[in-house]
Amino acid sequence: VAPAYLAVCLLIVLLLGSRLGREIFPVVDTGAFRLRLRAADGTHIVKSEEIAKQALAIGGQEVGRENIDLSLGYVGMIHSNFPINAVYQWSRGPEEAILYVDLKDKAHIDVEELKETLRDKFAKELPAGTRFSFEPADIINDVMSFGSPTPVDVSVSGPNFAESRQY
Repeated sequence: VAPAYLAVCLLIVLLLGSRLGREIFPVVDTGAFRLRLRAADGTHIVKSEEIAKQALAIGGQEVGRENIDLSLGYVGMIHSNFPINAVYQWSRGPEEAILYVDLKDKAHIDVEELKETLRDKFAKELPAGTRFSFEPADIINDVMSFGSPTPVDVSVSGPNFAESRQY
């Protein structure tokens, strides 16, 4: 019985093993991306809004406005009177904006390739000192990254703040 069981297991592994995925956290292309923009510290909220609109225009030129299903943005800090929990959508000040862009299903645009293209265009066309990053825009990637906005999160701590910051 044991040799027959091992033979059947080996046969199943050989037949089905090549069809299984090899990544622990496979990339899921949901046709959406979330972009965080941060202008230079102290930038007025009106200027931050202009930068956010410019970023949306660059994205619209790249994919074609007809391929965008929804764009949603928030500029500045969330006021305490708003019924939004800042834990889920935090921003540090008036110089920061969060943009969410959902592409139409029929567009068939590879979001990862689009992000690479937008990185180049944003670096060239947005005002100097503007930083930007792409964050998980779908629930799968958001959960798999434990809610972290970046793929790598580094924390340095120690008894001396100046030394820790320098490190």
